[in-house]
This record gives sequence, structure tokens and C-alpha cells, in this order.
Amino acid sequence: MLSSLPPELVTLYNVIENEFHPLDMVERLLPILDWMKQTDLYAQFLPQLRATILIRSLRQLESVYSVIKLENYDKLISDLSFDRHEAERVISEASSSKQLHVRVDYAQQCVYFRPHLAEREVLSSYLLKLSCK
Repeated sequence: MLSSLPPELVTLYNVIENEFHPLDMVERLLPILDWMKQTDLYAQFLPQLRATILIRSLRQLESVYSVIKLENYDKLISDLSFDRHEAERVISEASSSKQLHVRVDYAQQCVYFRPHLAEREVLSSYLLKLSCK
């Protein structure tokens, strides 16, 4: 199925679904998003795609970091053409559906990530088993 798509869309799919690039995922996708913006057929999908990329990027960051500077977060959302309010709406929706565990702290100028509860439970279970041996 992917072989029938333009190479830009194949790359888009691979970067989002198959690759792990928490620090530069968005940067790698910007040329493709620009290409899509100029293509009438694909431009209609950009708003939802930008939200998906934001969530995926934050999920990758969440798996590696417990906190990042707010300036790095601001760069991420501005690269995706989000303002803070729009990005917070996307994050809030993702958090309410348990896709993401992120807290933006403007006072401390940080974005905090919390490990997924399921991962925490697996680790706790593993540690408990180790302690019983």
C-alpha cells in the first residue's frame, strides 16, 4: 500500500510510526509538512496531522525525559505552527484520553513528563518479584 503513495508520505509515515527521534522528529517532518501545505489534496489533513505529530513527539520525549525546558517546548509547538493555547488544548485532550502525561509549568519554565501508569505498574511488579527472590 505504501508503494503507491508519494515518497514524502511514505517518509512521513515512517518517521511518525516506525522511527524514534524525540529531539528532532518535528524538524525532520517540516519539509514534508511544507510540501503538503502546497498540495491541495493533502493540505486539508494538516490540522489533525500537526496535532498527531505534537502528541507523538511529546510521547517520545516522555519516554526519555522527565522534564524539559519550556523554551524547547515553545520551539516544538512553534515549529508545528501552534500557539500555546492551541497546543494546550491538544495536550489536554490527549491527557484526558490517557495518551499523554504532561504538565506545563509556566512558573518554573518547565514541562514535566510522568511515566505511563501501566509502565510504572510493570516496573513495580518486576521490582517486587526481584525483591522476593
